[in-house]
Amino acid sequence: MYDFVEAVKQAALEAVESKDPMRFCFGRVSKVDPLEIWIDQKLTVPESALILTGMVIKHSVEVEGQGKITLDNSLKVGEQVILIRVDGGQKYIVLDRAR
Repeated sequence: MYDFVEAVKQAALEAVESKDPMRFCFGRVSKVDPLEIWIDQKLTVPESALILTGMVIKHSVEVEGQGKITLDNSLKVGEQVILIRVDGGQKYIVLDRAR
């Protein structure tokens, strides 16, 4: 899984190399296992085309004085998310939930 900084760096590199630069869009989680995000009537993005940040996954972090804790930021069906389309629309970075 990518962390946020690495995901944005990768998106920037791909945008420079692509004829179709990155853009922001919104989607809705339609399935979680395997993950799928519905963007519009013509496009549902499969997990293989998604780059997930720490804001939308379950992961452990080290907390000073408390040790490791687990944050479950896993996406749930129906949640709206903010995405960046990269690589000419072949990949999408899932940034966070939309509120």
